[in-house]
Amino acid sequence: AGGANFLRATSPEAEMRLDGVNYSIGGLVGQRDFAFLNVSELPELASPAGAFRYSAHRTGAPTARYKWAPGVRHSDASLSWPPRGLTLSVDFVAPEGAPAAHRDVVVTVVYALYRGLPLYEKHVAVTCSGRGGSVVLESLATDVLRLTNEATGYWPHAERGHITGASTSGRVHMASEMTRGTKDPSRGTTRLGPDESCTTCTQGNGALLLRSVYPRGPAAQLGPAGFHGRSFASFRTYVLLHDSDEAERQGLALRRMYRTLAPQVTENPTFLHLTDATEAGIRRAVDQCAAVGFEMIILSFGSGLDMESTDPAYVRSVAASVEYAHSRGIELGGYNLMASSRRVGHAGDCVNASGAWNGAACLASGWSDGYFRRV
Repeated sequence: AGGANFLRATSPEAEMRLDGVNYSIGGLVGQRDFAFLNVSELPELASPAGAFRYSAHRTGAPTARYKWAPGVRHSDASLSWPPRGLTLSVDFVAPEGAPAAHRDVVVTVVYALYRGLPLYEKHVAVTCSGRGGSVVLESLATDVLRLTNEATGYWPHAERGHITGASTSGRVHMASEMTRGTKDPSRGTTRLGPDESCTTCTQGNGALLLRSVYPRGPAAQLGPAGFHGRSFASFRTYVLLHDSDEAERQGLALRRMYRTLAPQVTENPTFLHLTDATEAGIRRAVDQCAAVGFEMIILSFGSGLDMESTDPAYVRSVAASVEYAHSRGIELGGYNLMASSRRVGHAGDCVNASGAWNGAACLASGWSDGYFRRV
């Protein structure tokens, strides 16, 4: 990456807390100064006592996480789906002396590397066979990076779930599936802060430790009788390394990253929003679209579409409209408000500490189970 140095010290692959016990996943100890890594010290580094240790590894190829075809809806037909690259899955097992239930736990760190792009995708899976009982995964950090000043920029900060530099000098972009656009760093997964193990580091604001971590929890109970089943897979973290300080080139790298990971962003169909979801209204719009070259219809806000209806007659009516649209070469979709700004009753609402509605329906309630069955 243009001769840049990104890391100044070793760090564990991940960090977690099981039943109140903190564990590092892999890692090395013995480095004397965390401001820089002296390669002559590498033979002296050793696995930390009490950490989960390497057991096995496997390689493979990236798989498609959803169905998509290059070229659909005028998208870039030259893109590959799934992306071409290599995956590496590394298993770690509990240390000697760990509680019996923890010795049934295997932590798998999964990397994906993509051809022609300085990017890695990473997630962590925690599996408990449960012979010694269930365990609770109380907290989880899926990536821990001790960055150099050159990698972070002089005065870096985390905003909207990404690491960004106040100038264009930062060379690392980190984001995750849980980024969600929040400006509140306490709610995002990307955490940038001081490194207490480095007593000689100098930085504009002391932010040299980059972590991808759950803001809360995940509080997953794992095992044969565990509430969340035997295995828990984390969100995916994406780390892109820039080869230049130039803002324009960094922007082009981000564009390529998203075109590789989510190639559907290159689709460019011509569509319209329809606010009349009656059979007659849909047929009229389909005929208009076919006549002028539109390709898709979205049954929009206020259209009257009820995607949660289980009435057989209504479902047949919608199915007939979809079939007619397809017969004219038009795709038909709809909008449904899943959770945000929605009230479904006290048993299914998000509530605050005082028990009042907190602005959304709760996707961890019994109502959501029924919702996903219906929709």
